[in-house]
Amino acid sequence: MATSRLVLIGLFGALLAGCEQPSPRARSPAPPPTAITRETVTAPAGGFTVQLTDPCAGRDWPTCAPSAESTALAATGGRIERRGTELRVRVPGRAGLLLRDDPTEGERYIRHRYLGVLPGLPYDIVERSYYEGGAYLAIHHATGDTTVLDDLPLVAPGRARLLVASADLEAGYSPNRLTIYRVDSAGLRVEWRQETAEFENTTGWAADSARWRDSLTIEAVRLVPTQGGGPTRAGRVRISRVAGTWQILPVPDA
Repeated sequence: MATSRLVLIGLFGALLAGCEQPSPRARSPAPPPTAITRETVTAPAGGFTVQLTDPCAGRDWPTCAPSAESTALAATGGRIERRGTELRVRVPGRAGLLLRDDPTEGERYIRHRYLGVLPGLPYDIVERSYYEGGAYLAIHHATGDTTVLDDLPLVAPGRARLLVASADLEAGYSPNRLTIYRVDSAGLRVEWRQETAEFENTTGWAADSARWRDSLTIEAVRLVPTQGGGPTRAGRVRISRVAGTWQILPVPDA
């Protein structure tokens, strides 16, 4: 009897021990590797991307500007109109924008001039002149949201980005700066910005004659300041998007 009880106790203990052992856990499958987003390079159609230009550049401004603006305003079909010293911009379903000129000499001076629509994009461009220097306004057709730009924007092939290259090595009224804007449903978003020169210290360089080679590559003439003279050309630069960031590199001499 004693032997039987010992056998039963041993069996019972073995059963308990087996119940206490944790059951093996199923291993979760390893997550798939994160996909690397690669942007497609878009070349200009026919080797050329249509840009909005100032029809009065290099011409007699007081004579050219009023007639050129009237022509551009007529193309909007009444969406934008001038009434005296005011530019009125209609925004569907929202309060319109009122851009008012002030001819007072000095810091109060301001003058607006409508230039036209960015090719293929829903943005009106208005030049804003100050007593010294100026800027440009990009106004979204549907929302009226306004972005202040240093210079006329250049549309990239594919229309996903804008380049604004501002250069002023002689007077210092405008910044020496490169800005790339991303164009998306939320509007214009600064993707990259680089100050290229300090006017007060006459150091650095400025970009001139900038253009998009393709949707991810920009080339420009590199201008540098000189002592007692105007800026001089110092080669070319290339701004390329590599591994998700923009980089400035010199262009080897041909």
